Amino acid sequence: MVFFSYIRMHKLLTLPKPSAKQTWQQLHGSSLMLAIVEYAKTYPGVYLCLAPDNQTALRLYDELPFFLDKDCSIESLFFPDWETLPYDTFSPHQDIISTRLTTLNRLQLAKNAIVITSVSTLMHRLCPPQFLTRFSCMLRLNQTLNIQDFRLNLTNAGYFHVENVLEHGEYALRGAIIDVFPMGSAYPFRIELFDDEIDSLRQFDPETQRTINKLQQINILPAREFPLDEAGIALFRQQYRTMFPGNPTQSVLYEAISQQQLPNGIEYYLPLFFEQTATLLDYLPPAATVYAIENIHDKSTQFWQEIMQRFEQKRYDITRPLLA
Repeated sequence: MVFFSYIRMHKLLTLPKPSAKQTWQQLHGSSLMLAIVEYAKTYPGVYLCLAPDNQTALRLYDELPFFLDKDCSIESLFFPDWETLPYDTFSPHQDIISTRLTTLNRLQLAKNAIVITSVSTLMHRLCPPQFLTRFSCMLRLNQTLNIQDFRLNLTNAGYFHVENVLEHGEYALRGAIIDVFPMGSAYPFRIELFDDEIDSLRQFDPETQRTINKLQQINILPAREFPLDEAGIALFRQQYRTMFPGNPTQSVLYEAISQQQLPNGIEYYLPLFFEQTATLLDYLPPAATVYAIENIHDKSTQFWQEIMQRFEQKRYDITRPLLA
């Protein structure tokens, strides 16, 4: 872009060198994102932009592509909020989960990236990085694939079996043809087998069924932010009984998970599926830079108060006890 080349050539934007802590001021409108991008070009690395709220985070992410040159190596990532209230009894849309899991996966390999999120989203507990490694799989053309084992792996990773795939996190099985809509993919994949060997990998339009691309390999991420295999369910049951007194069979959550079903709002019980959880910061390299935009301290305090208020409102439902 000529304008940004002019800025760099004439040094109209003076960038400080990395240090333990810096304060940037008088960056109005889109000039903040311009400064962040120019800084990332000068000092390559992973940068986390913490916005005060979800609306600001989305605005910053929308501004980001405008300042990236076509040949720029900076990866732009967005980690969205669940868009649910604390302790809600419905789950986030699968497209949101898709974006979140894709960002977490790409962050583990990122060398030069800008990731944008809100401070309230940062405060949520996440699946540990090893979860993604364990429940992801790479399929290649001519690879041997056992249909029943693959189907079990998809179920354990949170995929739903349907007649026709339309949304992220679904798969369909018809003879030697497997359709799967992985998280992070714009379109579903069709896997065609010849005996037990992958004969064709295609990306297709779920409405027209027409092939979009023929592929050599595909990567399939888990469909949820927690496991649904036997070990994950057993750990959930064990920790549920430890955390909540009384008869667990009176809980719709406990009974549903025991049967490998997904009740609405199960995301707020994510810590019960893991021995140890993580935060978004655990996915960043040690030398990552964090931008705290505006007064995120007040916003984080406000969000914590909202959590406490919601807890008080919903804590008396014995069929759905809350994690404190």
